[in-house]
Amino acid sequence: MNINPTFCKYCGRQLNPNSKFCPSCGKTAKGRKGFIAGISIMSVLLAAAVIVIIVLATKKDNNKISSDPYKEEYVVEPELQKLFGEDDDDIRSDYEYLEDGGTFISEREEGMQDDLVDDWIYMGIDDDEEEEARPEGYDPFNRDDSGNTYNTLFGNSSAFHSEPVDYMTIDAPENAFWKDTTINVTPVSEEKLEEYQSIFDAELDYKGTLLCGYDVDAGMEPDDIMPGEYTVTYDLAEAGVPQDMWEAVSAYRLDDDGYWQEYCTWLDGSKICLESSQNSVLFYVVSAYVGYVVIDELVPGISSVGWKRYFDIEDYIYVCEGGKRYTKKLFCVKFTYSATVQEMINRKNTIIADSRKKIKMPDAKRAVAADEGNMNPTDEELSKIVGPKLHAKVEFMLNQLLANNPDYVKLCEEIKQAEDNPNATVEMVKHIARLLLYTHDYMKDEIKVKLPNYVMDVKLSPTVASDAKGVTVSGILKKAYMYVNTSYLASNPTTAYDDLLLTLTHEYFHACQRRYKCSRLSNLKFDEATANMIEEDCREYYSNKGYLSHIPSVPNGNCWEMYALPLDDFSVTYPEVSKSFPKSDKSDTGYPLCHFVRYLMNKFNKSYADVLTSYGSFYGKPSFTEIMKEAFGLTDEALNTQYILFVRKNQAKFYEYAKQKWDASEGTLRWACPRNGFDTDDLSYRVDLNDHDYTTRVRLLHANTNSDYYGDISMLIVFDKGFSENLPDTKVFPVGNGKTDKCRFGLFYHPRSILDASDFWLLEVDGGSSDKSGSSGYTVYTMEAPLEMDSEVTEDGILRFKLPEKSETAEAGYIDGFRVTIKASDGTKTEKFYTLRGADHEIGIKVKALIGRDTDPDTATFDLTVCE
Repeated sequence: MNINPTFCKYCGRQLNPNSKFCPSCGKTAKGRKGFIAGISIMSVLLAAAVIVIIVLATKKDNNKISSDPYKEEYVVEPELQKLFGEDDDDIRSDYEYLEDGGTFISEREEGMQDDLVDDWIYMGIDDDEEEEARPEGYDPFNRDDSGNTYNTLFGNSSAFHSEPVDYMTIDAPENAFWKDTTINVTPVSEEKLEEYQSIFDAELDYKGTLLCGYDVDAGMEPDDIMPGEYTVTYDLAEAGVPQDMWEAVSAYRLDDDGYWQEYCTWLDGSKICLESSQNSVLFYVVSAYVGYVVIDELVPGISSVGWKRYFDIEDYIYVCEGGKRYTKKLFCVKFTYSATVQEMINRKNTIIADSRKKIKMPDAKRAVAADEGNMNPTDEELSKIVGPKLHAKVEFMLNQLLANNPDYVKLCEEIKQAEDNPNATVEMVKHIARLLLYTHDYMKDEIKVKLPNYVMDVKLSPTVASDAKGVTVSGILKKAYMYVNTSYLASNPTTAYDDLLLTLTHEYFHACQRRYKCSRLSNLKFDEATANMIEEDCREYYSNKGYLSHIPSVPNGNCWEMYALPLDDFSVTYPEVSKSFPKSDKSDTGYPLCHFVRYLMNKFNKSYADVLTSYGSFYGKPSFTEIMKEAFGLTDEALNTQYILFVRKNQAKFYEYAKQKWDASEGTLRWACPRNGFDTDDLSYRVDLNDHDYTTRVRLLHANTNSDYYGDISMLIVFDKGFSENLPDTKVFPVGNGKTDKCRFGLFYHPRSILDASDFWLLEVDGGSSDKSGSSGYTVYTMEAPLEMDSEVTEDGILRFKLPEKSETAEAGYIDGFRVTIKASDGTKTEKFYTLRGADHEIGIKVKALIGRDTDPDTATFDLTVCE
């Protein structure tokens, strides 16, 4: 650990001893001119927005969707161990020390791993490269107009309160901004509002009227996002919006590219509230075409389900926080129905509408007063009964009427029986809404990451690709939305919803990622790796809550061949083959990297929020390895070490996956799982390697033998001279079931049956700490087991035999000589060593030297074997 820390005299940030600049404020440390990288400014997100109030001319329908989304029962870091030990006859997940060109990681370097937990080390690019990487006019030190610097990860501002215009209040807690600031609000003119009305009508999937708009300027650039959030409240009553429209009011943001995004708003009495972390132009919208998923504990078997439609084709409902009305809007579910079900739903809506007409508001108000103990309320007292309590009582009275209406009950049963098509059905929509709430609660309460400020559209469609359960589309400045394959849900009723819950969690996490980094500046591999982690991790949480009927698998993370791609690239060229992934398949390359990210998060005790915050601190588009170094405080050398440790720990998974997929792949995975020796009859062959930062491949070696040989075999792996100098970050590990020894030429496989010759596997790992890009390789020699030798005892008492000719391995200079084992009939065993100069020469040894003192030389017999 760093027992003598150094602190920045400008902002107080603890510095690494090697830092040349403070990573927080950018001030020069220790007066040295040096390098900067990973400048920690918040990411570029969406451009400025607009609040709009839209009033639809159509008469409002008060039918709601009822459901009870919570009705179900809730139910020592491995030390570095020896790379090639004498007893390395099994697959081990840890080892004592790493070999690197004949040297081993020292205790000082091993201790460095602990230092890195507390000391963040920023590596970088030089001044000339920085100018090319930053946009014109960008200040890498985040100075304000007075020349002061501010920390872009954490705010430094006082609590904020402002009432800038009529009906509007803006509040922010401490440290929501980088510094104390003023928020200026300018109303949109009536002339400009008419222009925005045309844009709104053209871009959105329904018509409406913009009531007003405000340009909210928080003193940021259009692409900036602040560390925290400010809350905007707008009093609808004071603004003259009729009360029966409050529930249908939404707030929209219009960015510079013409995209409309709906804020996650909620009602606080007559006030509509939203949270934002950007400059915004806000438009408020009133829509009569609104449906909600509402908890219905009173009549659990018969939920009041209703909605209005846009254009006679598309329907939609909002799913709000907690499954309740007036709370924050989270999702907007849009769907279509088959003609048969739609006709039945229309009849059902008619019954609901007729039943609602029977409910008199004075009766509902008197019921509310009675609940509060006032049995004889005055007119004045009744007039004050408004808002959530009144609406809840109306819903209660409506549900009572519906529950006692036999036509309604019968129609509900008929609709349920008719839900046999892949289009969205009533129960399907309610179930999906419940799953969406589970997903939101998991992000908010369990992993505690920033949640989207915008309503996420969930589009139910039977036309999504048959193998896709959900797809998130995140445009550069568009909001995230997802598709759900209703055909899949209809065809897999027993497990589909379990699978869907995981898919929704994966896709919603992508929307959360956009709170830290916009799509244009995001890293696809990192996004998919962490989303796949979430998909795996959430299973235990959902299972403990009783949300899953079984534990679904998450197979995308098990494609270990993706580690053969550089962590920072989607293509690679090896000596044997090239591989490149098209845009449509690039997401697949990121899923398995979840294992490496998880390894680092566990080792350095980092949360999802920690890692995402570091991710968002980069200006520009960071590479995967840059994100890893920033998030876990690693130097190039430390990340290299951790990567090799990770591969070594998971070597059994790499090996088992390669062995499982080899035959079935028909060669399609040979870019990740190459094989050598199968296309030659020679007893030796060469393997060429080139440098690719952070790649791992599993190689199958073939043991070639003479055609008439059926004995045991061993293999010798001889590394090129200068291997460590040319490929300093490359490590080669034996994997599989064979026993191996490290020798002075490389690696020696102990003898095994030729029938088991298909299990010679090597794990080739290339780190990324060296700037040197080179090539090297190794040669594989097949060595046949010791041969029985012909011998004879001559009349003069001499045992005579002839040494074999030099093998190919011996000719190459990797054999020192011959070891002859002589076993006498009396049990005496003798071993003799002969140099290669004795090859193909006759040898003679006195029999008396090979037997016991009491053995008769004339009756002794001998068995001889020889090996190189």
